[in-house]
Amino acid sequence: YEGLFTIIKKIVKLAYKLDQPLDFKVHPVFNVCNLKPFCANGEDAEMSTPQQ
Repeated sequence: YEGLFTIIKKIVKLAYKLDQPLDFKVHPVFNVCNLKPFCANGEDAEMSTPQQ
């Protein structure tokens, strides 16, 4: 996994657009299977899709 990115838009149920740096050389829309939630306390976060 690479970086911490904010979800800026839900495209469809399982695809989200991320806020990425302009020099990041990948498409900004990802399937949820390629995303991992961030948990500030270092523990594994419960897997769930973000609410729109």
